[in-house]
Amino acid sequence: MTLQPSTWLYEALNAVWKEHFQLKKIDRKTAIEFVALLKRIFSVIDKMSIEGLEKEIFEIACEHELTIYDASYVVNAIKRGCILLTDDRKLAGKTKEIVEVKSSREI
Repeated sequence: MTLQPSTWLYEALNAVWKEHFQLKKIDRKTAIEFVALLKRIFSVIDKMSIEGLEKEIFEIACEHELTIYDASYVVNAIKRGCILLTDDRKLAGKTKEIVEVKSSREI
């Protein structure tokens, strides 16, 4: 199972917009094709929510000196029985005792 935070679609769309509108690296037709592709990709990836997990996320963040953002990934991985995939060595080191962690090189 692949999880994504609900903000990833915003970030991906913003990247396409920036490449087209601000940087002028891609034309509008190509940008629209990317948007359609993103829609297809994101439709098959399970969205990660933090609703109902706020207390646990806050506690994990405080106990393991993590940002709320990082703690939300950790708590979602724990709750869903997933591996935490990260190349952030500090995050991996701080959380390896509470969740299974792998880097992109290990998959």
